[in-house]
Amino acid sequence: MVDPFADAALFLNFFDNPIVVCTVIVVWFIFLAGVFWARKADKRDEAQAGIIILSDANPNHSYQYLMCVVTGWWAGAETTAKVSCYVSGNKGHSIKHCLSNSVVGKGCFKAGWEDWFMFTSSHHLGDLDSITIWHDNSGTSPSWFLTRVLVQDLRTNKVYSFILGEWVGVERGSVKVTIPCVKPEDFNTYKNQEFLLKSSRDLRDGHLWLSILSKPCQSHFTRVQRLSCCLSLLLCAMVTSIMFHGVPTDDPDDQVQVASISLSLADIVIGIECGLIMFPINLIIVKLFLRTGLKPKKQRSSRRKYQFDDSFERIEIVEEKQLINDDEDDEELIGEEKVQQAQPKMLPWWCLYIAWTIVITVSLINSYFVMLYGLKYGYQTSVEWLVSFFTAFFQSACFQQPIKVFAIAMILTYIFKKPVEIEGLKVDITLRDAVLYEQDKDDEALPQYIVPDPASKKLLHKIMSKLAMEGIIEERLREIVLYFLFVTIVLFVIHGHRNVRTSFYCGNAIEDIFIRKSWKKDQLSFPDITNLPKFWDYMRVKALPGLDDIENGDKTVETHGDDFFLVGPYRLRQLRVKQNTCPTPEYIRQAFSLTVECSDKYWLGNEDTKHYNQTWNQSVTMAPLTADHWSYQTAWQLRTIPYSGTQATYSGGGYIKEITPSSMSQQTIDKLMTDGWIDGRTSAIFLEFNLYNPHVNMFSVVMFLFEFSANRGIFPYFQIFTTKLYHYGSGTEIAAAVCEVLFAVFTVIFTYYEGKKFKRMGYRYYFTFFWNLIEFITICLCYSVIGLFFQRMVTIKWIMDKYKQTNRLEYVSFYSAVWWDFIQLYLMAFLVFLVIVKFLKILSFNQNMQLLSITLNHAKESLCNFSLLIFVLIFAFAHFCLLAFGNVSPNYKSVSSSILTLFNFAIGVSDYYGLQRAHRILGPIFFFLFVLAVIFIYLTVFMSIVNFAITKSKEEKGKKKNELEVVNYLLTKLANILPVELASRMKVKYYEN
Repeated sequence: MVDPFADAALFLNFFDNPIVVCTVIVVWFIFLAGVFWARKADKRDEAQAGIIILSDANPNHSYQYLMCVVTGWWAGAETTAKVSCYVSGNKGHSIKHCLSNSVVGKGCFKAGWEDWFMFTSSHHLGDLDSITIWHDNSGTSPSWFLTRVLVQDLRTNKVYSFILGEWVGVERGSVKVTIPCVKPEDFNTYKNQEFLLKSSRDLRDGHLWLSILSKPCQSHFTRVQRLSCCLSLLLCAMVTSIMFHGVPTDDPDDQVQVASISLSLADIVIGIECGLIMFPINLIIVKLFLRTGLKPKKQRSSRRKYQFDDSFERIEIVEEKQLINDDEDDEELIGEEKVQQAQPKMLPWWCLYIAWTIVITVSLINSYFVMLYGLKYGYQTSVEWLVSFFTAFFQSACFQQPIKVFAIAMILTYIFKKPVEIEGLKVDITLRDAVLYEQDKDDEALPQYIVPDPASKKLLHKIMSKLAMEGIIEERLREIVLYFLFVTIVLFVIHGHRNVRTSFYCGNAIEDIFIRKSWKKDQLSFPDITNLPKFWDYMRVKALPGLDDIENGDKTVETHGDDFFLVGPYRLRQLRVKQNTCPTPEYIRQAFSLTVECSDKYWLGNEDTKHYNQTWNQSVTMAPLTADHWSYQTAWQLRTIPYSGTQATYSGGGYIKEITPSSMSQQTIDKLMTDGWIDGRTSAIFLEFNLYNPHVNMFSVVMFLFEFSANRGIFPYFQIFTTKLYHYGSGTEIAAAVCEVLFAVFTVIFTYYEGKKFKRMGYRYYFTFFWNLIEFITICLCYSVIGLFFQRMVTIKWIMDKYKQTNRLEYVSFYSAVWWDFIQLYLMAFLVFLVIVKFLKILSFNQNMQLLSITLNHAKESLCNFSLLIFVLIFAFAHFCLLAFGNVSPNYKSVSSSILTLFNFAIGVSDYYGLQRAHRILGPIFFFLFVLAVIFIYLTVFMSIVNFAITKSKEEKGKKKNELEVVNYLLTKLANILPVELASRMKVKYYEN
């Protein structure tokens, strides 16, 4: 507890704990700024409130009707057009009334508004059957969402409801609608509209916080008063929250067990105390504002006003006619008006001062106590209280209260089936004795107003065509913007986690250590390894010293490996072929007396998987307890996946020798050489190790492969996979993570729309379109990328856990992790290619893009047939090259390499002298025939097909107007915004407005 007098000295320590005091000051500052805005908004509401007597109302008519027009509370629901209507009953119909011309300068038909009108009739219309309402489609935003119209016969006080809940506009089909009267028994048909109207009205006027912004202009409860009530309620809530903050409620002695529910007496007492502090005083303040009447005052104005408020059922009748003669007093008015209203008893007007006094007093006292508690609690406790309070407060204001409003509206509408009541229609207005004009004025003396008719069918059709075309253009523009955003997200996802340049430099540094020649003389480079002796020399002279330098080198001295760390030991993995798998026929072996054992080239089916005992000549049937480099280990044991070299695809298993960088590394290599670990049945040797560069947070998985040929030659091959395995470390990577979530959201959205298109078109017709196929492949790639993301994440976690378990004493292959990572990268590269290419479709509104599309459409059949002929011809030439030159030239060693070489010929990259060296007679003859057949004949025919298609496309395009010229549309919209002088210089050509 705090002492309001003794604890006032805490303000002297303000700078030690200013957070709560500053928060209260900010709340008051926001309140004062809000009062300034709310006061201006209240003045606007006063100008717009009231019932508008239509300009064509005749005081000599005996029948008056009150009309309420409710506009939907949607974005763009208001209309700028002139609205007109007439009402039909079983005894006739009224004249046409223009609702928009009755009061100059008074806005009507805004979003969420309830506009009130009064019109007269010379005869009784009887029971109303329908109302016909329309607009002239004028202004910048003529479309209008009309929720309902209510009409009250002021003589019988009977209310008629006309429910629409639809758009009235050209693009919706018509600007004129006839709405039938809703009978009480038809209420179930309009339950959804009733629920929407009830919930929207309650949110706008019943939700205290939201009503500050959306208060109906007729409400007497002003925005300033609502804002003041919100201030009082907020400060009361802050006081009750900070008073009981940190009070323990888990004392076992306070617990009460009711069935299976445990209740705390402390919680119950605190709840009751908070309710007594908060609600009674704030309820009194709200009721005082609601029930206080207006201060009486005389009005001398050119308008006669009868005050109206939807809370107290007062009516303000705004009449545009001159009712007061400036030369006469109020008592000299012609005629007399009587307004009888059935309204609740109001408090005297001076009670408003009491309400304001209570609001200000309560707010100041609560502010003082909140600041005292904050100063007494200390800085850390104050911060914790502020976070918890505002979290709970915003949760209540933004979620709990709207949910409560919707729940009440749903119960009243769907369960109790209670229709929405417009309070203003409960009033009883009689103007039978009112004479608004001089008695000698008859009906013909009244001014005549032109009621605009709805647009003709021809004009509506023209406008609908224009709006439909604009709709297609705007949809295309939205598609472009949305797709551009998607492409940006895809690019950010890729480049946010991958720095290609950094990966290249890391790989290049590793190549400097292990691949290229150094400045030392007589040191082998990696490509120089062609036989077994050179392999051992490379291991002793270059590979092992490089690994030892990375692991044990002096980091203070600049070397090639000072930026890297060796992740665990490195290993040699040998793959062997089975014994006596040589494909030599038996009769040849007998004819030449071949006794030497030989083996076939390696493939997964003839891999040797036996276990040996310290030599390849003695195999054992059972695996040893401790695996060594003479016993075979499967790919499952090593957690390694197959690897493709230049000569074959190798399994993930093999005979393993792990080496830890130390002074004994050279001796280990020498022992392997002397023991004959590599012999004639060795097919491949892998040197595998993992590196980490902490400066750029990148892992490098290095794979050196030495493939052995049948004549014991060695083909060296290497791959260095450099990538980031740990993401989300920097701000850029966190932004990339957000883009990954958006990427998944976009994928679901595109799947939904493409699924609707697929269902509408059918699978046979859907896949006949090229761009539909591209979209289908793109979506499949998106889901593949998402799936690979989780696969990669699981694999990396498993490898890291395995590495931690070994305590860096065993080699753990990172190859599977980088393999999934690079597969994801390749799929994303293909995905980026497709999504960028798809811009060709999206940009098809451009004339040149349309010409290209039409040209390809005309030429596709001829080009497909012609391409088949070219492929057959090149396939024939490729087989000729394979057979005639394949045994001499490496460019023709296979069918695929022959086809690739011939395609290079077609684009001008020829090798005439190579063909001449291969065969001095057949080479030149082949070159001449190929150039003549493919380049001069077939390419000439190809160009002829394309030129014919271009000519035909231009003729077709000239007959058809480009209706989707988006550039002209945008320029026209821009010209409407710019000044007239600047817009006239743009010379925009666009279809008529």
